[in-house]
Amino acid sequence: MRDGPHPAARGDEEFPSDGKKRLVHARLLPIGMTTVDDNAPPNNRSEPARIVLTDDHDLVRAGLKAMLSGVDDIRIVGEAANGREAIEVCDLLRPDLMLMDVRMPEMDGLAATREIKNRWPLVSVLVLTVHENEDYLLEALKSGAAGYVLKDAPRGQLLEAVRNVLGGEPSIDQKLAAQLLKRLASELPNPPQRRTPTPSRR
Repeated sequence: MRDGPHPAARGDEEFPSDGKKRLVHARLLPIGMTTVDDNAPPNNRSEPARIVLTDDHDLVRAGLKAMLSGVDDIRIVGEAANGREAIEVCDLLRPDLMLMDVRMPEMDGLAATREIKNRWPLVSVLVLTVHENEDYLLEALKSGAAGYVLKDAPRGQLLEAVRNVLGGEPSIDQKLAAQLLKRLASELPNPPQRRTPTPSRR
């Protein structure tokens, strides 16, 4: 158990570009006294859900933070600017939910999602992206994401998606989900035609 802010909660830092230190833009926000229990459920819901924002654009992260600020049951505890940073922040904080962009430098969000779900299955991932593409949706679901929401979704829809995923329910953009189901249905082989038996003559 550690008193005070996490030692990495210092804001952006200039690290050597040798690939060894990855938290270049990551920020772990002051979270007070923190413990990590690998066997405990992510959140007992008596406390606000702990969320990490992952996006390579500072303005996007700032906008998300503004959208989610002031919500009693949600707490932004960290940020990351690419998939590798997301994994490191997840390792340090074990949040309840990672809000994850798809296209990012160094490691994309889908690869990061696969790694996070492999190492910490209890951490949920909600993909938040500009890509209105059923291929990305399918890959996100295969990677273990519990939801897929577009960045232009209104605040209420984003909050609903976050709460659904935290509650154990998938949350997928309805239009994209319909497109994916239609495509998958069209790719299924046609069922064999049932032959009507010819009545026997007596």
